[in-house]
Amino acid sequence: MMEAAEKIEEPALHRQLTYPLARLNARLTAQATRLLKKNTQLTLSQWRLMVFLDTRGPRSVADFIRFSGFDKGQMSRVAHDLIGRGFLTSEPSKRDHRVQILSLTETGRAAYLEAQPHMHARRHFLLNSLSDTEKAQFFALLEKIEQATDAFEAEI
Repeated sequence: MMEAAEKIEEPALHRQLTYPLARLNARLTAQATRLLKKNTQLTLSQWRLMVFLDTRGPRSVADFIRFSGFDKGQMSRVAHDLIGRGFLTSEPSKRDHRVQILSLTETGRAAYLEAQPHMHARRHFLLNSLSDTEKAQFFALLEKIEQATDAFEAEI
């Protein structure tokens, strides 16, 4: 017969590592979604893919998924929608014809440039709430937590 497990004391929810991160992520996502909906014709997922293509040049959805860790099915639907709206083009890769390479069209670039000042102002406002030292610490801590997450994942 198994013995009853000893009760583990949990810290208050607001003192657990993942809860404040999840709460902040939910608030930031909702805020960005409202900002884009109010000022542009893009969703947050569409915006993120377009930023990736603008900063990295033509790439595949798989490249974006590897970079972002986002859901493959969702991002494939996002890309398909942007192609259908004329914001992206899709061409077979020269190396592997099974892979489609996405690029911004002129219409897509115009939509991206319409959204950019709003998203830039938000990012600037949020980052300016931190000193340069705090920004460096924040990004270093995020990287450290991500590395610990990867190390824990290897253990399970």
